[in-house]
Amino acid sequence: MTDDFHAHAGGSPDPGSSTGRSHAHSHAVDAFIAAANTADPEQRATLLSRALAADVVFWGPLGRGVGRKAVEDFITEVVQGHPTGLTRMVRTTRVDAPDEWARFGWRYEDANGRGLLSGTDVVHVTPRGDIDEIVVFAGPLE
Repeated sequence: MTDDFHAHAGGSPDPGSSTGRSHAHSHAVDAFIAAANTADPEQRATLLSRALAADVVFWGPLGRGVGRKAVEDFITEVVQGHPTGLTRMVRTTRVDAPDEWARFGWRYEDANGRGLLSGTDVVHVTPRGDIDEIVVFAGPLE
C-alpha cells in the first residue's frame, strides 16, 4: 500500500495491459481513500473528481446514492463527522483487479490507530480509469 497515490516506479504502464489496468484501479482507489481522509472540502472534491465518474453509483451502509456529490456527502457525514473525532480510512490489502472490477480491504480507524470498523469494497472501473460503481461491505462476514 502507498500513502501517496501519485507515487509509482518507472513510467506509466500501458492502460490496456493487465498491469496498466491494475495501476489504474489502484490509482482510483487510493484517490478515493485520500478524499475520505481530507477534511478540506475543496481538496476532497478534487480528489473525488480524479477517482470517480460524475455519475458514480455508490452502494453504502446508508443506502444507494448517485453522483460524486452523494459520495462526498457520505464522506462528510460518516467519515469526517464521526463522534470520536479525527478518523481515517486505511487500505489494508492490495487492490485485486481481475479486469474492470476490483476489490480491496479497508479499515476505518481513530486518531490513535484503533480500528473502528473494517470491510471490503468492490468497485467497477471504466476504461478511462474512473470508478463508476462502488459497493461497500462493512463489517465481518460470519
